[in-house]
Amino acid sequence: MAVFQACKRQKVKPQKTKLVGYSHLKPAQWTLLEKNWEKFLASAAASELKSKQNGKAMEVDAGEEVVAEKRTAVNGLKHGLADKIEPYVSWKKRMLEKAYRELKVMELKALEQVR
Repeated sequence: MAVFQACKRQKVKPQKTKLVGYSHLKPAQWTLLEKNWEKFLASAAASELKSKQNGKAMEVDAGEEVVAEKRTAVNGLKHGLADKIEPYVSWKKRMLEKAYRELKVMELKALEQVR
């Protein structure tokens, strides 16, 4: 279907019957898929036009976003979670302790099953 739609956009006349055969779709499925593709391409073209029209507004918004990002970088906050972030060393220690506890529990269970 993508090949067929690309040919249509380039104004090349593809042989629809051969493409339907190669796609292993029933004609009704092909027609439904073709309609869905046409809707998708129409909506994509419409959104592309909107983005071009709003391009200048986007540039202003992008400038504001850069300023906001700089503010968060200066504060060291990312999504307001700076107080929840722990150093790597303490996280590593906590994870290793947890893993060793779980390993001991598993070893005890294995010993009990053997007895």
